[in-house]
Amino acid sequence: MPSVSSLKNLDLTLLAQRLGRLCQQLKVEVTAAESCTGGGIASAITSTGGSSAYFTTGYVTYANAAKTRLLGVPDAILAEHGAVSEEVVKAMAVSYTDLRAHETVLDLVCRLLLE
Repeated sequence: MPSVSSLKNLDLTLLAQRLGRLCQQLKVEVTAAESCTGGGIASAITSTGGSSAYFTTGYVTYANAAKTRLLGVPDAILAEHGAVSEEVVKAMAVSYTDLRAHETVLDLVCRLLLE
């Protein structure tokens, strides 16, 4: 699986366009759960024409309390690893999906990076 650091050099607009094409091909919807990006990912997605067909919701959970309240991130994970950690990112993603959907999301990210 690609690392988060491998995403830094990619153009967010290009990724949003790729995401849109894949969502339409796979007939899936997307919800963004963000923190440090402050809504930038949702903004990039919704700036892409036709995104209303696949983008449903965006959560900007900058404060730890919001991560817990809105996304179900356990306080223990935040306390042990800190808000800016891979463990919290995984908890944010998994809390809003079941395991099967989570695997689909990981596959989608890999396809975005390899396209």
